[in-house]
Amino acid sequence: MWRAFRAYGVWALAALLQATPAWATVPLPAEAVKVFAPLSLEKHILRWDGLFIGMSLRQLDQVVGTQVATPYPQHANLCQGFTVRRVLHGVALDIDLIGPPSEETVAGIFIHWQGATAALTARELVPALRRAIADLVYRPSLHAPELAEQDNPMPLFQLKDMAGMVIFLKPGEGFYLGMAACLG
Repeated sequence: MWRAFRAYGVWALAALLQATPAWATVPLPAEAVKVFAPLSLEKHILRWDGLFIGMSLRQLDQVVGTQVATPYPQHANLCQGFTVRRVLHGVALDIDLIGPPSEETVAGIFIHWQGATAALTARELVPALRRAIADLVYRPSLHAPELAEQDNPMPLFQLKDMAGMVIFLKPGEGFYLGMAACLG
């Protein structure tokens, strides 16, 4: 009986190793691991370092401290809201807010790369992102649909089972997480 279990175990291990994606076996740059470490998906809520999609402006102020909420047109906010620049732990954030005054909620966050992270390519960043959040579905570019995930210099990922939530990597600048409709 032991031999049967051992044989099954060897077969199962071989199948698992064969199913391991290539990105999971590559050593990850420490900078990439560090930038995605605060990223999580908890109970269908996308979070980064205490911030989450759907939080109110008041909750945002509690996390980052009250800062002047002046509109900052860094990138187009297609959700008919406005974008504000905030800083958290020395990291610049462009935060898309939607909703009527006094009821604004966070629809998206663009986290700007810092230091050595800005020099990383998508090939170096994607494995670290997938380690942080495994349930990602690659969405090919509308402009170049033939590009495979590993060849796309600015890949877009949808969160599995969450059609409206995306993570967009823009090497050299930063990454966006939030509602797909607000990505400009």
